[in-house]
Amino acid sequence: MGGNVSPRGSWFVPSSVHPLFVSQLSPSTDSLIAVFLTFTCVTSVLGNGTSLLMFCRRRKKLRPPELMIINLALCDLGFSLLGAPFFIISSWSHAWVFGDTGCLLYGIQGFLFGIGSLLTTCLISLDRCLKICCLRYGKSQILTCTTPIKIAM
Repeated sequence: MGGNVSPRGSWFVPSSVHPLFVSQLSPSTDSLIAVFLTFTCVTSVLGNGTSLLMFCRRRKKLRPPELMIINLALCDLGFSLLGAPFFIISSWSHAWVFGDTGCLLYGIQGFLFGIGSLLTTCLISLDRCLKICCLRYGKSQILTCTTPIKIAM
């Protein structure tokens, strides 16, 4: 920016923002990041919303593996709707403008949706592993196939 000019109080950083919350990136870089994050968020909402809509239309025929995909779509959609606005607005503002309370709320929702997404992905992977490695998985006798996994846990 040149010289001793401070970015605070300009059009991209409100003067009420604490100096620790001001971005270290250039405003143009923050703007590029905001455009990318906005595109990613819109794509995520459209994709996960479409998936949930398709599952709603055939909810009578859903099987347990599909329920895990619904849970994953809900976690991703929740983060896109509740988490993405925090960092998109902050990127456009070139600073964290939500203060300590916003930081706490962002952290809580990120933790909850992140853990939900990680656990669901883990369960989907375990389900696929059992389906590939144990030919009888999903049929009547799965006890013999899952016993080594239960012992390992």
